[in-house]
Amino acid sequence: MSNLLQLQSDEFETYTQLPALIQTPQGYYPCEQQIERSEIQNLKREFEYQLNSRSAFQYGLCPVRSEIHRELFDELVREVYLDQAETGAVLARVRDEAHMTVCNYQTLYETTLDQVQNMIGTAEENIVEMRQKMDSLIDENRELKHELMLANAQLEQMDQNSKYLQQVAEKRITEDKQYLNKQIEQLQHSVEALRQHFKENPEILQLLDVKKE
Repeated sequence: MSNLLQLQSDEFETYTQLPALIQTPQGYYPCEQQIERSEIQNLKREFEYQLNSRSAFQYGLCPVRSEIHRELFDELVREVYLDQAETGAVLARVRDEAHMTVCNYQTLYETTLDQVQNMIGTAEENIVEMRQKMDSLIDENRELKHELMLANAQLEQMDQNSKYLQQVAEKRITEDKQYLNKQIEQLQHSVEALRQHFKENPEILQLLDVKKE
């Protein structure tokens, strides 16, 4: 076991940091003995129990789930490292690269989330402003409709007054025309009566001529 610890220390200088061996009262883990199927099933049940007992989220970003998977991956690295040190070191590097990629994606997610929240905040402010503007336009539209209704009422009243005045004027013209026609007719009768009278009494015309001389 001391050779294993020394080999791990040497690989740390050459490749990358490997998960430390876990020391328990029963010894160091992992051991070099081949694991049995029952132990794998127990490990699976323990893995699922840890996920459930620590309330790990099944989807999305979950630090608890990430930590449990990291511990499981570290155990796999230890198992591989016991058989093939170089393969274990490469697998550890793959683990580190995967962890770095996840961290980058998490940073990108958080940055994007902040931007989205800022956009949502700006959109909410714009929505409030647009609602206020919409309410103002609704009030203005209501006032314009009221003014239009008053204008239509005034226009209708003016139209009625105009028709009434036109009817009064037409009636007066008709009455004046009838009156003038009646006067003309009376004058014509008077002239005709005078002419007939002069015709029947020619001496009147002679007297008028004498008076003129």
